[in-house]
Amino acid sequence: MSTTSNTSPTGITKKEWNKASHGTDLIQVMRDAVSANQISEILQDMLHADIVTKGGNTRPDYRTRERALTLVMSYTLGTPVQRQEQVNYNMDMNDLNPAELVEKLSESPAMIRKLEEMLAEAKTKAALDI
Repeated sequence: MSTTSNTSPTGITKKEWNKASHGTDLIQVMRDAVSANQISEILQDMLHADIVTKGGNTRPDYRTRERALTLVMSYTLGTPVQRQEQVNYNMDMNDLNPAELVEKLSESPAMIRKLEEMLAEAKTKAALDI
């Protein structure tokens, strides 16, 4: 006979979770349910995680270790700035001669990539419309 539990593996009851998600401070509920020591122990386990192969051999579980290390580093050292190049360019094709267009494109590899994506999409759409 199976019984249903009112608590999750973290120790938060369904009633507490519902109350927290409806206005109460969710972070405080989670802090009360999971201690810093528990989090530390789980991360330590993840950093030393092993996997058992079909043959019964044990090897390091690099995916789990990498995720734990990334999490630890992001909270201790911070995450690197994610850089994205955005191209916002307004051109009037009627006033722009081909030499100027080539010059503008040569200044922006991101713009070239975007135009290539747009051309590929337009060619695919044109092929479907035939």
